[in-house]
Amino acid sequence: MKRQSGFTLIELMISLALGIAISWVVLNVSLNVMRSNQDILATGDVIEKGVYLGYLLKREIKHAGFYGRITSGKVIIPDSPQTDWCTTTPTKRHLTTPVFGLNNETSLCGNSDLLADSDILMIRRASTTVASSLVAAQHYIQSNFDDVILETGAAANFTLTEMDGITSAPIYEFYQDVYYVDSDNNFKRRRLVNGAIVHEPLIEGVDDFQLEYGIDTDADNIADTFTTTPANTNYSDWQNVKTVTVSLLISGETVSQPDAKKYQYADKLNVTFNDKKKRRLFSFVVAVGNQY
Repeated sequence: MKRQSGFTLIELMISLALGIAISWVVLNVSLNVMRSNQDILATGDVIEKGVYLGYLLKREIKHAGFYGRITSGKVIIPDSPQTDWCTTTPTKRHLTTPVFGLNNETSLCGNSDLLADSDILMIRRASTTVASSLVAAQHYIQSNFDDVILETGAAANFTLTEMDGITSAPIYEFYQDVYYVDSDNNFKRRRLVNGAIVHEPLIEGVDDFQLEYGIDTDADNIADTFTTTPANTNYSDWQNVKTVTVSLLISGETVSQPDAKKYQYADKLNVTFNDKKKRRLFSFVVAVGNQY
């Protein structure tokens, strides 16, 4: 008979230890790959949000004060800025303040559901495309080089013509939009639509929204001073805003590493967070070219 043989206890223990070590290495590699994928997805999410919101705000600020073919002498200039962004009945006087903002606010037109210490931005402008039809309660602008009309969408309200005195001047939809962040970190737009206020959610995960205004003080069309808080009643300052610096602090999904960064932007210093969310600061400057 052949002699039977097998593994000794020591050999079994060594094999088991090697198996555990190899499994641990494989598991660790797998976990690292999962963490890396999670970080990549979270980074992509944050960048996508920042690019979208940056493009939107750049376009809106660039077009602030665009009312068609209009000259400054045909807009009624008030003694104080028309910053009544709660109104649902804008008039020609409101056209003189196409850009307006408030610094570190907690309420908006009776709505207290705002992110604490974040800013608010209002943009007034016309659409860049001619209206194909009119909606009765919606506000529109008709303009030529002689005058401007801001009224609701009844055809009889718009009487301006081209130079031939026959062809109707183009009519554009009027926008009065207010951008802000609510207490759940949702970036929203408060829009005047058909004579009523509509709140539109745009993106989630905005941890802060801050603004800084470049003001021309010597009439050379170049910003000379920069401030986060122009006086609400200082018409000259708001009338001479030439640039708006936007800072958006945007967060995404939770990742493996805590956010240990200190963020510096606008009038905020050493802003920190005690979480593991992927986060990025987006800052850009936009020129305002349509002031009256």
